[in-house]
Amino acid sequence: MELKVVHQPTYSRNQLLLRSIFGFFYIVIPHVFVLLFVEIALLYHYLYVTFFILIKGYYPEKSHSFIENFFHWGARLHNRVYHLNDGYPSFGLHQRDEYVFLNFPLPEKVDRKLTLLRFLFGPVFIFIPHLFVIILRVLACQILAVPAYVSVLFKEKYPKSLFEFQIDTLRYIIRVYVYFFHLSPDYPPFHGKEEME
Repeated sequence: MELKVVHQPTYSRNQLLLRSIFGFFYIVIPHVFVLLFVEIALLYHYLYVTFFILIKGYYPEKSHSFIENFFHWGARLHNRVYHLNDGYPSFGLHQRDEYVFLNFPLPEKVDRKLTLLRFLFGPVFIFIPHLFVIILRVLACQILAVPAYVSVLFKEKYPKSLFEFQIDTLRYIIRVYVYFFHLSPDYPPFHGKEEME
């Protein structure tokens, strides 16, 4: 899995204020409302992929594309909510973004036994161990968003170290889901550093 997000040289103070005051109404509500319905389709794809792999032994391309596009949409939304990028997050599964690059290679071969194991026990051995770390990282992101906000407001700069922590957290969360959705054979590490991918 590869996630790259552009760290802008300067950020718009006006967009920051607009997102802060009205962003919940014109960004969060419409995107989350539509994504709730898209998540129903995501559940279908997860079940379809699982049984497709168990029967045929390889990953269906259309489901791979759907899942990748779903997480790309989520990453675009996340970046605007946390003020990591300016602009409005493009709406829809097949949209792209000048600031966000996300790629999951289509697995050439998928282990049927591991797929069955993940399907039966995934919540126990994937989400429970990672949940504590994810909660701590998300709380840290909430806290670190405050000094980043102040920096953008007064200097029009998003501190690089805070930006990288936010992106590492997003990468970490997506990596856990990538493993759960049978897109990677490697158990996700407990961090979001890019070098280990």
